[in-house]
Amino acid sequence: MRLGKLDLIFARRFMKKLFLVLLFIAFSVSTCGWPEAATIYYMRADGAAANVGAATGPCSTIDSTMNLTIHNAGTFSPGDTIVNCGDTIGGIVRGSLIVPFGGSAGLPVSYTCASAPCTISGALIQTAGNWTETAPPGSNIWTTADLVQPYEVWFDGIKGTLVANAGAVDSDKDWFWELNVLTIWSVGNPATTYVTPGVEVSYYDEPLKIDTKSFITIDGLILERGNTRGILFGGGAASNVTIKNSTIRYTANPAGDAVRLATNTGGDHLFESNTIHNNMGFGINVAASHATSGHENIFRSNTIYNIGKDGITLNGSYAIAESNTVYNCGQILTSGDGIHLYDSGNTAEGDYNIIRYNEVYNIASTAVTEGHGIAGDVYTDHNQIYYNIIHGNQGGCVHLYKSTDINAYNNTCYGNVQNASHSIPGEISLYDDAGAPADRTANINVKNNAVYATAAGAYAIYIPALVTDNAGISFNTNNWYKASGNWYFNGVGGNNLATWNALSYIGTDLNADPLFISASDFHLQSASTLINAGMDVGLVRDYLGNPKSGTAWDIGAYEFQQDKGGLTPSMGMSP
Repeated sequence: MRLGKLDLIFARRFMKKLFLVLLFIAFSVSTCGWPEAATIYYMRADGAAANVGAATGPCSTIDSTMNLTIHNAGTFSPGDTIVNCGDTIGGIVRGSLIVPFGGSAGLPVSYTCASAPCTISGALIQTAGNWTETAPPGSNIWTTADLVQPYEVWFDGIKGTLVANAGAVDSDKDWFWELNVLTIWSVGNPATTYVTPGVEVSYYDEPLKIDTKSFITIDGLILERGNTRGILFGGGAASNVTIKNSTIRYTANPAGDAVRLATNTGGDHLFESNTIHNNMGFGINVAASHATSGHENIFRSNTIYNIGKDGITLNGSYAIAESNTVYNCGQILTSGDGIHLYDSGNTAEGDYNIIRYNEVYNIASTAVTEGHGIAGDVYTDHNQIYYNIIHGNQGGCVHLYKSTDINAYNNTCYGNVQNASHSIPGEISLYDDAGAPADRTANINVKNNAVYATAAGAYAIYIPALVTDNAGISFNTNNWYKASGNWYFNGVGGNNLATWNALSYIGTDLNADPLFISASDFHLQSASTLINAGMDVGLVRDYLGNPKSGTAWDIGAYEFQQDKGGLTPSMGMSP
């Protein structure tokens, strides 16, 4: 078919326009920069190069992978991924992974796991040439130079016993460190007696450090045996760091933290679906961070247990702690709270936080003022505490001390104040004392809470006389219950509902057995008077994500469901 004259003219014009479009695109790429293809890097303990791994079996050879030293000195671009080859393939990576470059919005620098488990350990293994047996031979006392004071030593994965001095090292797995010398007891040369993996000494401060870097994702790593911390967000204006599906464990220093957001760390961080356990200090410790409204730091669906001090400490502001399970805190040291709001001294810290949908239990304390499920400490203001389930703790369920502008709604409290000597024996307590600042526990709204006190000396609600005349104290549609004895304290103990409801700061509270399913299942039975007995406080879902199911909201953390099924929790919904 021959083209006519008009067809040829049209074709020429089309080709000219196409050429100009392609020329414009080429100019834009050269001047503005087209995003480079993301690169995948592979890491082994014995890696030797920073090259991209082969398409088949990228973790299988040393030369196609990088080690930790090469990584820390490396250059990465937005969208790049660093894959840990895994303990079985590449060995446990030992040292401190220091993130050298961040990503950008939509293109984070990501750290993932090729074959679980993928461990980064802050502990070193002491090898054969390091050990010397003290005279006489057969003493079983061995020493090695160790320039960093370790807080823990493990023998084939079993935690050793720190003794008072080198002379007290006289039993299997005893150890002591002083003046850069580590002394241990071992029946033979420790390097051959312990081989799986050996004598591990906590050495590096933290196995993961993210210092001023933004747009980072950590997914599926095990971070263990840091000498001071598990993860350190080192401050600066870093934002948009996501840590998920990871395990942080065996942090050695009692003064340290499994996870620490240092002072001035920014917002939009997400810490989700992680497991934190067996750490000597705090679980999650948020310092005076610079998060802001709309850019909150979120701690969601984490399991936190066997922690020396607090499970979660919020010294910073604008955090959301939701759907976490926190238990066995304060177990290793002398005291702790499950979730602790804290201000170091009237510095606008510990404010504007939301604590919701968490379960907190078995929090211990030998200190008679601590061991609470949730505690709001002095100067922590403008916080929301709602739809939490809190039970079986040494201290109270929710404790507020010199805090202002707090809403405590729809929490379920059962069997707390297990420490018979506790000085604040209330399931829910609004506390103040004569110390400065005086009369600061004020503007507290307590509504729709289901509270069952079981301990002999405990009250369902505890308000000392110093608080009862403070401004803005408001109670309504709570259910306070104790099977026998006084269930409230407002300067004096009492158990008469009419007397309680006649107080100026009380609306219409209830005093009835809530009829929980059991002592461990706090759903309501169908005959419970708490069903449809609450008030609308502006929330739209219960602990499980269920909306209002009857003519009014129920009291407590669960909306009654005829089949007790409920919805699967859906985070990110309106409160």
